Amino acid sequence: MSREYLRKAAPKSKKNWWAFGFLIFMVIGMSSGFVFFGFNDGSKIIYNGHKFLYKGDHWEAKVNGVVAATTYAPEQVMGTEVPQELAPLLQNKVQIDATSDVNDSMKDWISLAQYQMGLTLAAGSVYLREGFLQNGTSFPQISCEDASSFVPVIYFESSNETKASLEGNCVIVEARSGQEMILLKDRLLYAMLGLDKQK
Repeated sequence: MSREYLRKAAPKSKKNWWAFGFLIFMVIGMSSGFVFFGFNDGSKIIYNGHKFLYKGDHWEAKVNGVVAATTYAPEQVMGTEVPQELAPLLQNKVQIDATSDVNDSMKDWISLAQYQMGLTLAAGSVYLREGFLQNGTSFPQISCEDASSFVPVIYFESSNETKASLEGNCVIVEARSGQEMILLKDRLLYAMLGLDKQK
């Protein structure tokens, strides 16, 4: 075969190396941005003088030096009425007790609400002690009868209506669905943090 029929190798282009280098730069840049700043879709709202940032699955705001995390934004929650006496009862406590029926039909949602509430309260040095109405579990037995002004009780239960009410020093949280249970949990947190007061 003669040489004129053989293809000549194309000279390597420097453009390919520049494109490859740019791609590597972008990957490293985006990775380091995630490592140092986390995911943030840029959603931000201001409520009562506090900046809330959406972190993909929850909202965060720094309130009184505490990073408060909630599932719902303030505007989604504040339409839910709670007794005026609720906020003073739950604010400035060292411990708050939470209870429910061990066989409640929404026990998984109640556990999630208590867990999320406990994380936010722990950031503010408040201990959320979880228990059940019944004896015979590895958790403490807690009922509304155990509530005091020093250690109030939050009683979570499924119901055919969604509301929060007070019986002495016991807050009764009733919800029709799991999402409404989480919404009421956030409403209590906003009250505890003093965010329901207009500035």
